[in-house]
Amino acid sequence: MGSDIEGESRKDARERQQTNADLDRVTDYVGEERELDAEKFRQSMNVILDTKTKDKAKEAREKELAVVVVKEEDIALVASEMEIETKVAERVLREHQGDVVAALRSLIHA
Repeated sequence: MGSDIEGESRKDARERQQTNADLDRVTDYVGEERELDAEKFRQSMNVILDTKTKDKAKEAREKELAVVVVKEEDIALVASEMEIETKVAERVLREHQGDVVAALRSLIHA
């Protein structure tokens, strides 16, 4: 009888060890998952912040270009000489502060 009780207690001890080991694995997995979620969150926030920064820079650049005065005849000249749309010609002229020669050169070398 003593060996039956001893055998049962060994079996119980092994089951408890196995249960504890299983519980540790589950706990470790949850901890790792939270770490991964936190890293994904950081990466997502960095992407959002980078996008906002780029958008702000783009808006600032558009405001700078909107201030540049270009003549309609310069737009027409660049558009006809380079065979491009007037919107593109206007944009290139604005990027070159209305300088027709610089705008034409940039279009030729592009």
